[in-house]
Amino acid sequence: PAIAIDESQNVGISTVTTDAKLTVAGRTDIKGGATPLGVYRTLALAVDTQSEIVIGSQDLSNNYVDAVKIRGLLKANKTDGELSFYTLSGGSLAERMRVDASGNVGIGTTSATDIVNIVKSDSTSYDASALQNGGARLSIFNSNNTLSDTFADIHFKCHSTSPGEARIGMELPSVGNSDIFFITENSGTLAERMRIEAGG
Repeated sequence: PAIAIDESQNVGISTVTTDAKLTVAGRTDIKGGATPLGVYRTLALAVDTQSEIVIGSQDLSNNYVDAVKIRGLLKANKTDGELSFYTLSGGSLAERMRVDASGNVGIGTTSATDIVNIVKSDSTSYDASALQNGGARLSIFNSNNTLSDTFADIHFKCHSTSPGEARIGMELPSVGNSDIFFITENSGTLAERMRIEAGG
């Protein structure tokens, strides 16, 4: 049948097997106005409450496995909300990133205190002679294969109408080499102030 309703009043569309209020077999498009889909928790209590969207697939035994999860959390005060993202690792869903009510983003932490907090616990020992993948590391990679003069940097800027700016970055002077540069602004003019060349 196109639509099936079982004894628990679960509804199946294009399937007769359903263990949820609504099960749809096949592609589903949701179209409408500004809010074509709303997911709400019907629990009017003075505690944190959440609603979740889960995405997954079937395993080799035809069991449904949750691969990722997006959670919307309404705080107990009912005026603040948080958004969390989960991924599956080793058979368990774990939170990877959270956006709190202030817009702070926490990666590896549920309590960000700055615009972006990245937290990782890793015991890899520092080795200056190796391109290490461990530790708490943030990578910025310019993948262009031009032979020289390409760069990757971090840009700093303060004040919206009369800004001051600065940059710290890496320039590729030639293949297999790297310089670190430091740029500051003085009276509206940006200029390089210091450079550590490839040879030190």
